[in-house]
Amino acid sequence: MEAFSEVNKGTLWYSEDKKSPAAPDFKGSVKLDKHYLLKLIDESTSGLVEVKLDGWRKKVVTKFGEKFVISIQLNTWKPEETVKVRGENDDDIPF
Repeated sequence: MEAFSEVNKGTLWYSEDKKSPAAPDFKGSVKLDKHYLLKLIDESTSGLVEVKLDGWRKKVVTKFGEKFVISIQLNTWKPEETVKVRGENDDDIPF
């Protein structure tokens, strides 16, 4: 069985020790692959580097009970480009 990879993934946990209304509702971290991050920096055309994220709300069970977390991952998905290759018998197709 393949080990779970934490590269380019992270978790936001609900902040239970919120001391003021302005404090964050969630706290967490994400572990970024250094080479992927450097690639994003190199491809940047401005002083800003945009990192797109995907997130899922998940219920986890801890020793303190059930909690909801936000599981995050870098958005590295790109749609595959489809290219129609004309075959030899395409002229015989009536549509």
